[in-house]
Amino acid sequence: MGWLGVTGGTGSVIEVYRCPANGRSLFKQADEDIQTIAPGRTWEPGELRNLMLEEASGWFNEGADEIGEGDALALIRSWSRSPPSAGGRGGKTL
Repeated sequence: MGWLGVTGGTGSVIEVYRCPANGRSLFKQADEDIQTIAPGRTWEPGELRNLMLEEASGWFNEGADEIGEGDALALIRSWSRSPPSAGGRGGKTL
């Protein structure tokens, strides 16, 4: 699996994407192979359209936003122990 941490310009990871580690760009994966999770949510199908908008606005970079599996899993565990922020998309800095 490949892991990406999306900050949306907040400085903290607010969403984690996982995709097959097959050497292909995230944007060349089949939609059904991408999953995402954020604070207060469970794993859902990834919405590549939203991620493309994040990239176009400069808030996401596939190479720079890759995170290790251990960091991703620790972040997800921390989200399950703490409530999301008032805005509904709490995050944690890695």
